[in-house]
Amino acid sequence: MNRFILPSKLCAKQTLFACLWVLTGSVALAQSATPTTINKSNATAMPEWGSSAVNVFITAELLALDKQFEPAATTLWPLARFLKEPALYERVVQWAMQSKRMDLAFSAAAQWELAEPNNPKAQQMADGILLVNERFNQFGSRLSARYGKSATPPSEADLAYLQGVVRNLNLSPAQQANLYPVVLEALKPHQQLGSVQYAFAQLAGFANMPIEAIEHIRAASLASQPSIAAMGTLLQTDPSQATSAALQWTNRNPENPAAWRTLGLVYAQLKQHSNAADTFAKGIKLNPNDILMHLERMEQLRLAGKSNQARDSLLSAFALRSSITRSDVARLLAEALEDDYHYDKALVLFEQALALAKELEDKQLIQIKTFALKARQGDKASLKALLGLQSEASERVSPLFTRIAISALREQDQFEQSISLANTLTADEAIYEQALSYELMGQHKKAEELLRDALSRNPKAAHLLNTLGYGLVDRNTSPSELAEGTAMLEAALQASPNSAAIMDSLGWAYFRAKNYPKAQALLQKAYDLKRDPEVAAHLGELLHVTGNPTQARRFWAQALAIEPKHKILNSTLKRLNIKL
Repeated sequence: MNRFILPSKLCAKQTLFACLWVLTGSVALAQSATPTTINKSNATAMPEWGSSAVNVFITAELLALDKQFEPAATTLWPLARFLKEPALYERVVQWAMQSKRMDLAFSAAAQWELAEPNNPKAQQMADGILLVNERFNQFGSRLSARYGKSATPPSEADLAYLQGVVRNLNLSPAQQANLYPVVLEALKPHQQLGSVQYAFAQLAGFANMPIEAIEHIRAASLASQPSIAAMGTLLQTDPSQATSAALQWTNRNPENPAAWRTLGLVYAQLKQHSNAADTFAKGIKLNPNDILMHLERMEQLRLAGKSNQARDSLLSAFALRSSITRSDVARLLAEALEDDYHYDKALVLFEQALALAKELEDKQLIQIKTFALKARQGDKASLKALLGLQSEASERVSPLFTRIAISALREQDQFEQSISLANTLTADEAIYEQALSYELMGQHKKAEELLRDALSRNPKAAHLLNTLGYGLVDRNTSPSELAEGTAMLEAALQASPNSAAIMDSLGWAYFRAKNYPKAQALLQKAYDLKRDPEVAAHLGELLHVTGNPTQARRFWAQALAIEPKHKILNSTLKRLNIKL
């Protein structure tokens, strides 16, 4: 029950005598012409602290210090009611609960709530006492009074509070099953709201009532203002109903961008990428400054193979950067721009994200990404600045910092330091990062040994299959290695079918095997998904070998414009004796 014990606003045990000094001083003030004490929560005049009140308070505190909580509560209770002081009510609640006097605890909590109606702790305390003592009908009466027909419908925050109180009390499924109909009846006047139906679904789920839960999820999805969370849940169990619900919402509310966005998200989950992109476009038309919807449309266009339109959507979002007011939105746009090799634009957005950031961790994350991007472009000072952030990185940011720093070190050929830094990661993460560094150092056997060790524990990991498979294929030292590497890459693509990196690796494997039609199809698809200079190097070489030198030069020139110093691209041009 300690979760309900709130700290006193008057004094803690270790400062009792300091509090007594202050309260004793208040007696002298009361005897002078001091105005009456005012309770600011309801702005009504309250009686002063006279000497008798101070004596009662001291007696109660001393009893509590001696762990005589019931006498402490009953001693303070009349004074709390007389003074109507919220801090005293809170103290009575605490002591009454510690002595298991739940009736007294609830009475004090209810009075506290009346004295301080805008204090959520008072409401939570009263609700919690009823729930933990299974006084569900009384709890239902409170809900009916709070959200009855004439009351304001419960907000999303109200419903989240309700679910949180129920969940955090660790009520058994049987207790939750008893509570469920009580809440259902109390909120019945607002059952047409999707958010309320979804709250019902959550409560039914807590009570192990799956049939009722799914019915509430359907009702929440079909409501005039549906619950988007419910629609996402329904999508996992009944995609056709989820699609129908989302379509109904857009039909009822064609001017609501949230409706179009929800339908777009449903299509995206169903992998109907063109439909999703078109739907997001309708939402953007209604709300042009919705950067997230621009990014969602961009991703769906990319997955639909419409790379030029995807890039246009990304650049349209960049043009709206002055409308961004949230740091996380600016950072997401910056990351998307970086991923599409718009480095200068990405730096502009990272700078904007940093200016908008309020939390220290957010600022650290943005600084790390900014320095890493500059280091990727060969700026040694930025690499040094990036590494200097290691000691400042918070516990949450630290693992991400390590992976980004390792990648930046590899970009500048500082392989030994990248291997050393990887030791701070988990064992399997360290093995993978170190294998990448050894591969780039030319220590292929060491890299292969590490990757095979990691695969022995996680044989279906797409990133491990891709890295080892590509190494075997790229070296192409024997037909057996080429066959083994190709099989690994095919398994990797099956596990991660939308990965441009794996498509590139498998396309390169087919190229090595001289299966040029399959190679070109995969490499072109990989390039459409992501215009990576390495993919351009591979696709250009295939076109060059198959008699399309002009088209090959076009891909190479585009890639050089993105990254003039790209190692694989430049080594390809040098090996083929191509000058652009």
